[in-house]
Amino acid sequence: MLAAHSLKQHHARQAAQMLKVGKARQDHNLVFCASVGTPLDAANARRAFRQITKNVGSEPTGRPANCVTRLSPS
Repeated sequence: MLAAHSLKQHHARQAAQMLKVGKARQDHNLVFCASVGTPLDAANARRAFRQITKNVGSEPTGRPANCVTRLSPS
C-alpha cells in the first residue's frame, strides 16, 4: 500500500512538473524521468542517488541496486 501511495504522489508531482515545462515536455510514459520527460542519464541518476543516501545518513557502497536492497525493510 505504501508503494502505491508513494507512486500516486510521484505521479501528481510529475503532472505539476509537466505543466511548468509545457511544450518542451516529452511523454515517454516513464515512472522516473528527467524534468522534461526524457529517460534519466545514468550518471545523473547515480549522482542523485548518492546525494539522497547521504542526506539520510547512509553512504552508499557498491552499486545502487545493492544499496537499495540494504535500505529496504526485510
